[in-house]
Formats: sequence, structure tokens, C-alpha cells
Amino acid sequence: MLKNTKERAIMLGNFFESLLKFLGLKKKHEPKGPRLTQPSGTMREIRDRITAPDIPSITPRVQKLFIKPESFRKPSRIRRLEARPFQKPAKKKPGIGALQFEIEQILKEAQALQKKLATVKPKLAKPKVPKPKKKMPKRKRRFAFKPLTRDEVRALRQKLKQRKPLQDFEIERLKQHLKQPVAEKAEQELRALELDKIRKSLEEPKPRQPAPEQAAFQAAPQVQQPAAAEESIDDQISETEELLKGLEQDFLKRRISEPEYRQRVLDLDQKLRELKIRKKKQEQLGLKPKPMPVVPQAAKVQAQEQAQPQVSAEMQRFLEKRFGKSDRQKLESLEEKVQELMKRFHLSEREAEAEISKLDNSKVLGNFDKLIDLIELEQKTQRLMQEHLELEKQKKLQAEEKPEFGTGFEPGMPKGKKEEVKAIVAELEKHRIVTDFDQLLELVQRKGRVSEKEASAELQIPRERIRQCIDILEDSGLVRVEIPPIGPVRIFDLNYIPPKKQKKERAKK
Repeated sequence: MLKNTKERAIMLGNFFESLLKFLGLKKKHEPKGPRLTQPSGTMREIRDRITAPDIPSITPRVQKLFIKPESFRKPSRIRRLEARPFQKPAKKKPGIGALQFEIEQILKEAQALQKKLATVKPKLAKPKVPKPKKKMPKRKRRFAFKPLTRDEVRALRQKLKQRKPLQDFEIERLKQHLKQPVAEKAEQELRALELDKIRKSLEEPKPRQPAPEQAAFQAAPQVQQPAAAEESIDDQISETEELLKGLEQDFLKRRISEPEYRQRVLDLDQKLRELKIRKKKQEQLGLKPKPMPVVPQAAKVQAQEQAQPQVSAEMQRFLEKRFGKSDRQKLESLEEKVQELMKRFHLSEREAEAEISKLDNSKVLGNFDKLIDLIELEQKTQRLMQEHLELEKQKKLQAEEKPEFGTGFEPGMPKGKKEEVKAIVAELEKHRIVTDFDQLLELVQRKGRVSEKEASAELQIPRERIRQCIDILEDSGLVRVEIPPIGPVRIFDLNYIPPKKQKKERAKK
């Protein structure tokens, strides 16, 4: 029974398929997939008869249907589906016909969608166009003409140095690029500037000279010391060079500190450099220094005597305080000695005071001569020490370059130099000045501990002077000082150990 119903369903499905093809309701091409086949030959024959209407074996009734398709009436089910093509059919029991119908509906929907897609233009995504970057404003050219090359600039500078007349276009280029005046104008301006400087220096007010004390000097023609502006540049250069040499000697003798020495050297070097530049400019411009007035020889000698460094009021007060006011003649001779000392060794007043404070009050005039000789000997020893250091350097260099076999030449101090050193050492011992500082330091080192009262009594020096010496020795780190709440000041040697500690150390040993 089931078999017969299945065969009938297949037959009806094939019939309706052929009918749809005939009426043009189905596409010519068949859907993909397995073709439905009839299980029996009789059903195939029936299908062939239906699909082939020209065969005379078809019954006249069926033939009429094919001849007059208008009279053919579709089944109500098909008409309902055509009226509502996109509506889902009612759910029925699955069968082969229902599956075939669903396939057809899907094909129709696909066809309709294809038509819609053909008519509708696709919306293409617009590509993102990057925003245009802000353009930098074009820089204006500085010059309307072509800029010069390095070679052209060098050529123009050489022409300017040679002071040759330039052509008009070269002058314009020179103004724009080098920003310098024309050669002739430049020369005139430079000359005018130098002359203005010289005039200003000459027009400066001259320092007043002190009134002469002697009548003979008043009778002679008065000669003013030339001002700094009137002095020739060569004299100023030589003076600064001498100052540099004297400064170096002061530093070697430890009269000035290292930072002060460096600062003074920098100032003098700068001054010397400026003077040399000024001299060179004057030579280039052809300016000659103003000739100095001729002065008689007698007036020159008196002017030199007046120009000698006088002892200031502060130095006079220092000498009066140090050696007393009682003997006026002694003070005048001391002033002369101090003046000679400052002039001979290029010392300042402070440095001279430091040297004088080392002298003994009782033998001050004799010690002054010793002090001058002692300073000269110090200079000699420093010179010999420098030579000795140079010889030591040579020894080291030659020791490094010594040959493999044998010994190299070892330079030593010549005999003449050795004898000179021995003579200087003997002179130093001979001219040695024993100051208050030396006496106090020697006493402290001998005893280990001394009070201020004991030191003044033993050395026969006033207590005020002892206090000054103690302060200086303590600052220099040679002694240790204790100030008790009651009693005099105590001075200790740096290596002093109390007797109790000494006993304890001996007991431990």
C-alpha cells in the first residue's frame, strides 16, 4: 500500500513539473541534485507521453489540454501559492511533492533577489582622504641678488685690506654681506677713533704734585711726572713685565698666597695684551708718540729723589709702636732702611711689616742690614733649588732612556755650584736672626709646657708681645694653647705628654 502511494506521488510530481515547464512558469535549467526516477517502467511511459504531446497515442482529452492551455485550470492550491508567493505554506506531513514545491519557492525567491540586486547600486565605502598638512610659509629671501660664495667673500676682504678702490656693484655686495663700510671710509673712521682716544687721554686732569720742601728744588725748573696717558707705550709694557717678574719672586718667597698671585698675574697679563694691541694699531695707522720734553740733569735727579717711595703714615705709626717714640734719630734711620728694603725687593707695606716684626727691639738697626742680606741669600737659594730640580728631572729622563748594557751619563751638580751652596748655608747661619717667635717656640719645645708669666720672665719680653707671639704660633699650628678659668695662659708643645700618662704607658710596657 505504501509503495503504491509513493509511486503515485512521484508520478504526480513529474506531471506537474512538466506542466510548469510547458506553461513557462519554471526555468529551463533544472535544479542541481539527484533526478527523481520512476521505480517502474509503466510510470516512465506515462511521463514520456505527458512530456511529448505530439505523440498520437495521447488521448484526445489530454491533447485538448495541450492545444488550448487557456482552458487549463490550475489547481486551487497552486493558485493560492502564486497569489502569496512569499508566504510560508502550511505545515503538512513531509512528502516528495512538498519538498519539490519548497525547492521551487526557494528558486523564485533567489530570482527575485537577483533582480533587486541588479537594480540597486551598491554603496561603496568611500576611502578616507587624509587631511592636507599645513604648509609652512615660504621664507623671504634676504637679498634680492644671488648670495656670495666663500671665495668671493675672501676676495672682497683681501681687496678691503689692500685699500684699493672697489667697483660700485662690489661695494653694494660688501655693504649687504660683510656689513662694513667702504675701504676709504673705514680707514678714515679708524683713524678718527684712535685720535679721539688719544685726545681724551691727553685732556684728562693731571694729578697734582706735592709742593717741594727744599728751596733748591723750587729754584730749578719744576718737572711734572708724566701722566699714565702721556707715558709711551713701550715704557708701560716694560713696567708691566717688571711687575710680573717681581710678582713671581714674591710668590716663590711665599710672601703672597696662591689665589692672590693668580689674580694679579691675570690682571697684569690682560693689561700687557691691551698695551701690545694698542701699540700695533698705532704702528699700522702711522701714529707717532708725542716726544717728551728735555729736562736738565739736575732736575732729573731731584725728580727721581722725589719719586722714590716714601714711607706712609701707617708705616710710621707701626715703627713708633714697635720701637718707641723716644729716639727720633733712630726712627728716621729706620724709615730710610724700610724705604730701601721696599724699593730693593719690590715689597708692599704689609710684607715689609711682616719682615720687620721678626726683628729684635734691642738690635734693630744691626738686624736690618742682616735682614737685607738674608733676603738676598734667600733669592740665591731659590735660584739654586730651581737648578737642582731641573737636574733631578734630567736624571729621571736619562734613567728611563738608559741603555741595556752599561750605564748612562748621570749629571750631577758641578763642584763650583756645590761650593756656592755651602757658602750660602754658612752665610745663612751667620746672618740668622733670632726673633721673639723663635725664642718662645724653642722654650716651649724644651720644656713641653710653659705659662705666659714664666715665658715673659725667662725671655725678658713684655707680656703683650708674648701674647702676640702665642696667637701667631697657634694660628700657624706650631703650639697648643689652653686658657684656664683662673690663672695665666698655658702653652703646650704639640708632642707634649703629661707625666701621669707617661708613667701609665711605662707600667703597661
